[in-house]
Amino acid sequence: MYEVRANTVKNRLYLTLDGKMDEDEASDAAEEAIAAVEELDPGFDIVNDMSGFQPVSQEAAERIGEAKEVMEANDVDTVVRVVGDSSIGKMQFDRVGETDYETLTAESVEEAESKL
Repeated sequence: MYEVRANTVKNRLYLTLDGKMDEDEASDAAEEAIAAVEELDPGFDIVNDMSGFQPVSQEAAERIGEAKEVMEANDVDTVVRVVGDSSIGKMQFDRVGETDYETLTAESVEEAESKL
C-alpha cells in the first residue's frame, strides 16, 4: 500500500510506503510521486513514512530508485524518512537510485515535521 500527497502551502511531498509492494504498485507509487512534484516549487521537502515498508523485488526497487532520481532532478531539498523496525527495507531504499540530497530520519511523522 502507498499514499502520495502534495502540500503546496508547505511545499512538501508526503509519501507513505507500507508493506511489501510488487513491481506494478511500486511503478504506480513512483508515477504518482513524480506527478505530485509538478505541483510543488523547487526546494520542496519530502516526508517519507516508511515505518511499515518491507523489502521488495529488484524490479520494484528500480522503480523506487527512478523516482528518487527524479526528485533530485526537480530540486528536492531535504528528505525525512520515518523509519520502523525493517532495517532491511530501509537499507534497500537507501541503496536504490543515486542521489545527493540531504536525508534525515525520524521516529514519527510529527518528528519529521519538526526537522523541516
